[in-house]
Amino acid sequence: MKITVNIRGRELVIGNISDNRFYKSVMKSKHLMRNLNAWGVDAEALYDVIKPNASSIIVYDKENNVVYETTTQKFIDFGIEKDFGFGKQTFLPLKYWNVTDREKTIPAVSEQLELL
Repeated sequence: MKITVNIRGRELVIGNISDNRFYKSVMKSKHLMRNLNAWGVDAEALYDVIKPNASSIIVYDKENNVVYETTTQKFIDFGIEKDFGFGKQTFLPLKYWNVTDREKTIPAVSEQLELL
């Protein structure tokens, strides 16, 4: 299931949910919130779509071929909500993520990353 948000009148795909996981593809140099050292997700999507449908969140950094994984509950419990002009987003600092090389992920995760 593709997850979209409306930002300034444009529908943008922010990721997808499959097998009880939310997958998001990013480029660290462009998408990492540096002042928080964190990955972010649209807050409305987090609570309305991701939380009820996915128990984990997986962020794939395409530039470095690195996979970041955390539970949805941890994202909610330790996330920091901010609005930088693109709507409210929830950011989870990198210290709360499990980090692996893409080659070391389980096959089901690797298959989903191919779709991003």
